Amino acid sequence: HRCIARVFLSPQNLQIQHPRIPTTRGRKRKPAKTMKVSTHKLPVSKLVSDFRDVDRFMGLCRACPNFGKMWSCPPFESLPPILDSKTAQCRLFLYEIDIPPSESSIGRLSQQEIRRIYDSARAEIDPKLLDLGRKSPSGSLVLLGGSCANCPLPKCARLDKKPCPRPESMRPSLESLGFDVVAIAKKIFGADLEWATASKTPQTLRIVCAILEP
Repeated sequence: HRCIARVFLSPQNLQIQHPRIPTTRGRKRKPAKTMKVSTHKLPVSKLVSDFRDVDRFMGLCRACPNFGKMWSCPPFESLPPILDSKTAQCRLFLYEIDIPPSESSIGRLSQQEIRRIYDSARAEIDPKLLDLGRKSPSGSLVLLGGSCANCPLPKCARLDKKPCPRPESMRPSLESLGFDVVAIAKKIFGADLEWATASKTPQTLRIVCAILEP
């Protein structure tokens, strides 16, 4: 499960979020750079059979500091029934944002700078997908590209055992439901999710989202 880990962590050390990156929940964000979007449609049943591995990804989720602390993250009281549908369709979206060269003396962007680019992208992507979801057939489910980023509160209400104050905007991600977004990006779109290291900045930020429609 790799909400922001798809940018920050190597495939051998999969977690959801880098715990040392400061959150930007509740803050205004600058618009992201120009984004390229690719789409692909397939049956939900094929998405589940080809790319869902609950045991593997729930194990990774448990190692994340957000596990059980955000309403968009597992464990969930129940799973969306649409995952068991034999007729539902999935619209996949791959968003790609080029990361600008660093002007710093070390020649690469810091993780905080990459996080700001990610947050700016999410600030543009999420409202568009939620709007598409509202225009989709009743019972559709939007799956966003990472943990919740649409709340003005500095921390999730789940920590205080309170319901989500913005359920109209809170959605899980593909990863949180056990889907392998690395495999989806590679096999469906022919794209690699690039990883940032202490010595390397990825050239392109890629975010995988979906809308499941009955």
